[in-house]
Amino acid sequence: MTLPTELLREVVLFLLNEPNLQTLQASLEGFGVPVKPEWEIISSFSICSRTFRALALEGWFWTLRVKHPEDLVDESLIFPEIKTSWTRELHCVFSETCYNVLWNIDDFKHLRKIRFDLRTSRALNDSELLTSDRRLPFSNLTSTITELDLRGSSWPSPFITQSISNTFPSLKTLRMRQGMIWCGLCHTCSVPQFKEPGPEFIVYSDIRGLPVSLSYLGEIYLHWLQRHYSQTLSSLSNLQSIHLTVGNLASGETILRTGDSNNDIFWSGECDSCMALLYQDDTFRQQWVSKKQSFLDNPEFLKPPQLEKVEWVFWRLTSEDVHEYWEEISDTEGDDEAVGQQTHGNNDEKQDEVST
Repeated sequence: MTLPTELLREVVLFLLNEPNLQTLQASLEGFGVPVKPEWEIISSFSICSRTFRALALEGWFWTLRVKHPEDLVDESLIFPEIKTSWTRELHCVFSETCYNVLWNIDDFKHLRKIRFDLRTSRALNDSELLTSDRRLPFSNLTSTITELDLRGSSWPSPFITQSISNTFPSLKTLRMRQGMIWCGLCHTCSVPQFKEPGPEFIVYSDIRGLPVSLSYLGEIYLHWLQRHYSQTLSSLSNLQSIHLTVGNLASGETILRTGDSNNDIFWSGECDSCMALLYQDDTFRQQWVSKKQSFLDNPEFLKPPQLEKVEWVFWRLTSEDVHEYWEEISDTEGDDEAVGQQTHGNNDEKQDEVST
């Protein structure tokens, strides 16, 4: 007895588009790695009949992986159904060959998600990645795109979250996966460091958990570049969840445990160096945590109105991994690095800002 076509379709889509644990872990640590299996897993099924082949092709092209914007032109796509019927997720791998070229997703009728991997031999500056109006390099976007998975950002400051808001106004889910995260105390990016064993994940049930800015909390609004994640994402009126996957170099002093969303330090991206030095002052620590909480509870400050969940996931990095990361960053002279240098200041100044 043959299963109904509708049921077969669901089986094929599940088989090809639900990653197993092994491929999921590889996709977290290896940017550019696809999560769907090899074609061989479905090839025998595809030659059984015309119906089976149609189902196999639909399932296979449900996620379309491309390495250059030219791969999206009609002449490069062997089936018109890729744009008109099949593809729901577009996986774009950005490399040096993609500089100053837009990814045109016109005519993708059912596209819901974009995964954008930044896979270059060195860290990128803004002029190489963003358009002149500070958007990610996509054109002809539609309101059907409700999920973005951005991987491999070398300097994930509020510059990046602002460009996301400018580019994808209809997002419901945002995922960012990179080794480093932005610290609101020193306005630079670094790999998180925790005291062994460190957390595997932390989930905040509301907007709490997003990186915030020391200068903005201290009412010193020096430049719009110091805006925090919450404000730069505030225009995304449909945004419901944010998932931040970052590295964890288990050699720090910060104590944080898996699932501890009620941690007394209210951790939201602060680097271990700032916390090890500044948190020795109990007054500073109490004022900093209190101001983060009161800021997020204040309805006058901008934030994504529908945000319900902020999730942090950590994967272990070695010192060699971090060394390679900093070698890449040192080769970059982007705007965000300049912002970090201009606003880093000294720790006495930071304490004064919080106390104001």
